[in-house]
Amino acid sequence: MTTTTELKITLTDELQDTLNAGGAAVYAIYFNPTSGAPVIQTLFTGATSAGPATAPITVDVPLTLDVVSGKVYFLVQSPVDGTLADPTTFVGTQSDLNWQSAETHNYRYDSFELTIENNINDAGNLSSVEGYGLPMSVGVSYGDGSSASVGYNVSGNELFHALSTMGQAQTVFPYATTAGEPGLTGDRAGLSPSQSVGIKSAAFTAGDWDSYVDYLKKIDPQTHEPNANAIQFAGFFDGAKDANGVYHNGGFYAYVLEWDENNGIFWLSPTDDSQVRGYIAITPEQLAGNIYATEGYVEIYESKSDYASGDAYHIYLNTYTYIDSSGKSVTNDDFMDAAANNQWGDILKDLFTGFTAGFYGMTGVDAQGGQVDLDQNWNWDPTYSFGANLATGEAPIYYDPYSAYFFANSNSYGSGYSDQLMSQYSEGGPLISLYDPSLGGSVTSIAITIFDDDETPTGYTKPVIYNYIAPGADGYTPPEYDANSAANIVLNFANSAMILDETVARITFSFQTGDASHPWASVTIDGSMGSLWQNWDIVQEKDGSYSAVPQNPAGMQPAGTILIGKLPVADDGVSHYKIEVGANDGHASKTFNLYTTTNADGLFLDPAYAGQAGAIAIDGLATVSAAPATQYVNTFTIDFLPSTTTTIDPSLLTRVQSTLVPSSVVVGQVTGTDPSPSPHGGGFTALAGQDALNGNVVSSQHAQLGFGWTGLNNATAASASWISGYTNKVDGQSVALVTIAGAGLAPVALLADIDGQWVSQGKSEIATLGEGTYTVTMQQYAASDTAHAHPLTQVSSKMTLTIALNEMDLVLAPGGAGAQLVDDGSGTSGNWIRLETSGAALEAGSSLVAYAVNANGEMVSRDGLEAGASVTLQDATLGHIGAIAGDDGSSLMFGGQSVHLGAGLELRFAEIDASGHADLSPAMNVSATPDGGIQFALDGFVLQASVENSLDAAAMIAGNQRASDTPWVYLEHGDLIQFEIAGSSANTNTLGFVRIDVDPATGDWSVGGVAYGDTDAFHDAVRGALDDGFLYQQGGNFQVTDEWEVAGASGYYAPVLLTQDGETFVIGNANDGGNDYIRMFGENTFGIEDLTASAGSDFDYNDMVVRLLPSEELLS
Repeated sequence: MTTTTELKITLTDELQDTLNAGGAAVYAIYFNPTSGAPVIQTLFTGATSAGPATAPITVDVPLTLDVVSGKVYFLVQSPVDGTLADPTTFVGTQSDLNWQSAETHNYRYDSFELTIENNINDAGNLSSVEGYGLPMSVGVSYGDGSSASVGYNVSGNELFHALSTMGQAQTVFPYATTAGEPGLTGDRAGLSPSQSVGIKSAAFTAGDWDSYVDYLKKIDPQTHEPNANAIQFAGFFDGAKDANGVYHNGGFYAYVLEWDENNGIFWLSPTDDSQVRGYIAITPEQLAGNIYATEGYVEIYESKSDYASGDAYHIYLNTYTYIDSSGKSVTNDDFMDAAANNQWGDILKDLFTGFTAGFYGMTGVDAQGGQVDLDQNWNWDPTYSFGANLATGEAPIYYDPYSAYFFANSNSYGSGYSDQLMSQYSEGGPLISLYDPSLGGSVTSIAITIFDDDETPTGYTKPVIYNYIAPGADGYTPPEYDANSAANIVLNFANSAMILDETVARITFSFQTGDASHPWASVTIDGSMGSLWQNWDIVQEKDGSYSAVPQNPAGMQPAGTILIGKLPVADDGVSHYKIEVGANDGHASKTFNLYTTTNADGLFLDPAYAGQAGAIAIDGLATVSAAPATQYVNTFTIDFLPSTTTTIDPSLLTRVQSTLVPSSVVVGQVTGTDPSPSPHGGGFTALAGQDALNGNVVSSQHAQLGFGWTGLNNATAASASWISGYTNKVDGQSVALVTIAGAGLAPVALLADIDGQWVSQGKSEIATLGEGTYTVTMQQYAASDTAHAHPLTQVSSKMTLTIALNEMDLVLAPGGAGAQLVDDGSGTSGNWIRLETSGAALEAGSSLVAYAVNANGEMVSRDGLEAGASVTLQDATLGHIGAIAGDDGSSLMFGGQSVHLGAGLELRFAEIDASGHADLSPAMNVSATPDGGIQFALDGFVLQASVENSLDAAAMIAGNQRASDTPWVYLEHGDLIQFEIAGSSANTNTLGFVRIDVDPATGDWSVGGVAYGDTDAFHDAVRGALDDGFLYQQGGNFQVTDEWEVAGASGYYAPVLLTQDGETFVIGNANDGGNDYIRMFGENTFGIEDLTASAGSDFDYNDMVVRLLPSEELLS
């Protein structure tokens, strides 16, 4: 949509007289956002012969471009030696308009920054960050008759005088004049701290901040840890594309500033509540050097421990070049520009803003005398900026005096952080809206007036924040309780990313009573009476006290919302209430002062109604909203998480599920031992055919595949542009849970790096699939949510994956000790080998382990990525197989198994005896069979191997056993699965299954939050968490078949034996003596011993044998 917005630029008659007297010229210059070419328009050329101006003049400058986003510059140029330089000779690009150019060509300049894109975010602003140039005002009229303006409330001369008193060197610079030649006289430019740093002036330097930075090195002399009074930041990063075109997801951040005495650096460290992750390291020198002008760098680390080795996190596509102390240009791509447009850059803005305004170490005092901790940015009401309204005797160590002056006397940015300081103002902030709701697009006209230096510009709008209403002559009017009152108030504690955690929060609502002996009454709302998110009524008890009770019948509210009904209100007057929000244990508490204005009928004056702005006010940065265009209302809403801020302690918040739908998963081969989630790291090769952001249909000749985020897709040139917007990145260090529908596998939990990029790293993060077609999706979960119970995004767009393997011949390997596949050149990288058993069982308790070796005879890890002496049998295990006999020698159960064998590798077997000893080369007779298979025979035990690339349900369900070499099975809640149980035991034992949670970050196991281990606590947790759908007790010789409906949540289920002797046997070594009492004897086939070693166990694993028999329906 083409934008046509006209700038109406007016020069006052007094300014014209000055320009004529000096023979000066005025230009408007902007730059085409596509080509960067300047558009220069002359607004005025002074003539010394001209008479006095009689009226202002206005020049129209049309902006007709597809998108206008940038600055319009205004230059007032005075002659040099009687001549005006042609601006086309010195302005070719925007960077040509700078301090040095202005001095050389004798001009002063200023600008109006604007964005006009025909949407609600269209806005503009005056800015003095680069220095002060011109007294200006900007005004806009909207189609509904309203208007807005910004400007200065002091003249140019007053402003120049104020600037001349600041800094350690010259800050105000005059026009150059030539005797006998026309020219302007007086002040030409005011030097800003940002400009001073850029030109290396002594006026404002990084050293101005040294004492303040030193003050922040708060170290407890006993513990050498940061003080409890740590500086904290919380807020919301909206999500943005950085300078390299890489999008960084939006998210909530909660960070603490810490001084690291050992390394001599400051850390910005995330708290547990922060969605944004990563540690920001900044030296004191870089910190001081970035406050006036964000021109330095920081480093980002995944862990503080990485600092000593210099292992900084590399942001995808990041580059950084700087000039070192010797003047040499140096590139270090691990350095991040402190002004980077990403989540860490947002946090740094908060850090620098606190210095600019002088907040750190200070205590604000609200209108009721309450103390406000300004070391927490959720308390940064602009009322406390630059030393205002502080506790008695307190004064900032330093603040930016230039920014303070513009803050107090203009609507212009005085520093790069002015928007951070002034965004809470209801009106009078630096931004002016350029969107006209009546047109549904950008405004058609913007009025800009340039004044002479002795004129005070019009257009200044005094900043206002509605955080207080003064009492009347007799004080505040106490509200009166009425059991029939219809008045209510809605408290909103949620936004798109976070919500008040109702399990820990407590809200106390207080109101004045008018009784001098008991001036305040309070009611408390917490989780003791059900969910917070409902309608509550204030009721008066018989003793005169008050309480809040859920309405009857209950009225539920949206999550994050509380309605307080039967609200006491005054009949005409201003009333004062208090709302305290904190934790049940009293920590993280904050009190908000609420003020209301009511009419004679006890109705609230609506602040949205014309002429009633501020009729309801609240401090603490919370905001008020009510129905528009209604003069009186009986309800209004208070928002405690407005826009991109929080007004309450971040420890009280928890995440909510996003409405965003991630893009499709990228599938590929993991080709290295340490693949990086950033493409520059290698180790992951995306499969061809993934030519769209969503909905790809992919075919693969490889059974072993990994998964990754969109940025790893190099299948098409267009994929590079996809990462400039939201894709399937997740929150930093959270989990992308990849589900392969139809495979019978557990979802693959892939832990993201600190920027939310994720990729399969090998081992259990690689899926090994049989032939078939699968639907692949992902969804985000917190890493701590090991049960995957609370998704944080929607399910991603689907990717359809078909595995089509060319069948290869299975032959005897050279030497006759194993079998191998004949590579047919088709591109298929391996085949599935089906193993079936017959004959007699092996020696009691023994089983076989399938593994592979390469041409050098070295064991190869089961993910195919490693080989050599470092690879253990456990690393190389492809699957377990065996047969179990009863105590009388009869066969109880024969195991079956499917294993994937890579082309070029040799399949071999190791025998594991009852004690766990492994014989890597048992005396097996290996021979080819007429049907194209291979037979392995050992002491009467026969194993038939053949190629079978189509896996049945049992083989698919066993995939997680093979991937992790663990005797468990992944099942979902409600799954119905048949099983057969056999045994030969003198004891009566009880068999169950328990769900084990796996931490994706560490791989650690737990049950019900209790860490895996041979401890009473863990065994108690296991017994208490056995699935209700499966509990089988039996002794003697037995063999039965039954079915199990999974009653618990989806997850990994492992067999558990409760023995007659009172032992609890679990998988692994968390048992008496560290012994393993549960073994695999084939897919989904588990043999269990019922006596401890100390009790004389024979380790024959036949006391309870269970095999799960999944149906094909289970896969769907």
